[in-house]
Amino acid sequence: MSPRVLVVQHGSRGGVGRYELLVRRALRPRDGFEPLVRTISRGAPQRRFVEAAGRMGASMVVRPGLVRFSARVLWEALRWRPDVIVYTHLHLARLQLVVRPLRPRARALVVAYGYEVWEPLSWAKRGALRTCDAIVVLTRFVARRMDAANGEDHAPVVVVGAALSDDWTRGVVPRREPTGGGAVLAVARLETLDRDKGVDRVIEAFPQVLEKLPTAVLRVVGDGSDRPRLQALARSLGVDERVRFLGAIDDAALKRLYASSDLLALPSTQEGFGLVYLEAMAHGLPSVVAGGTAASEVVEPGVTGLAVDPDELRDLADAMVHLLTDHELWRRIGRAARAAFEARWTEEAFAERLRATLLDAG
Repeated sequence: MSPRVLVVQHGSRGGVGRYELLVRRALRPRDGFEPLVRTISRGAPQRRFVEAAGRMGASMVVRPGLVRFSARVLWEALRWRPDVIVYTHLHLARLQLVVRPLRPRARALVVAYGYEVWEPLSWAKRGALRTCDAIVVLTRFVARRMDAANGEDHAPVVVVGAALSDDWTRGVVPRREPTGGGAVLAVARLETLDRDKGVDRVIEAFPQVLEKLPTAVLRVVGDGSDRPRLQALARSLGVDERVRFLGAIDDAALKRLYASSDLLALPSTQEGFGLVYLEAMAHGLPSVVAGGTAASEVVEPGVTGLAVDPDELRDLADAMVHLLTDHELWRRIGRAARAAFEARWTEEAFAERLRATLLDAG
């Protein structure tokens, strides 16, 4: 099968950029699925990767200006006549209102990550959600919040999830035994607008962790405008010597931290998915997450991690202490986390889900 697939993307860095690369990698030829792929991108950071795919029949055009970008998308829709159009962000999918009359038989998908559909939308964005043939969401939580904010008058929703790329996981060896000292890891952007990530709740709960396990240490990875407040919080609680702010680090250093940690603690209430949970699972680490959120669809409570109410500091502390001191529980959950990652969250598993969605979108 060789459908023509037009990918309309931001071409950015960050979480959206990682997802866009996953989409592009999922469209590589395999198992009789040999799509012809063209990518129209507003940004150039991913150019080298996509150009490397050129020998597989893929091509990429970068159009940084809004007018030039929009014009190129419309031109490709008319001239190249794609069978499937994938918009990697709702902002971009507004073009589907114009593309649909030009290519009424082309199947159109739009990716919804979370935050961008959790508030009342403009008429153009609501129209895009109705005009596309499928809305690809990362979790059911995203769909529920989208419906709560904007109603259910939209295209069918398909939960495709996310994954870690094979490049990221190459060389990762899961932990088999706890460190014994109690190493807790938190990985997040430390921006004022991202306070719902829950890093402050982990810091606030940490004095209670230290009461039970004085050797415990919390390592915080990430940087941003909220870092001074979090550092002041640690000082005010008297745990600044046991809470280490490591700033922004590269993937190699991050993997070394996962490899020397016992668990990931990030009770975020604002995630639409949370790739950091997959990073922990790939390393065989349990995670402590916020119950009733997207994270509890990625991390199965009681099986691959523990879920708590992040506003209940005692429960949050108890969950961390439980995993740090009950080594048999740690081993059981860690093994289950790695097994779940291998079964569901690899690049190949993601590619299979996305391919099925592409073919069924009509």
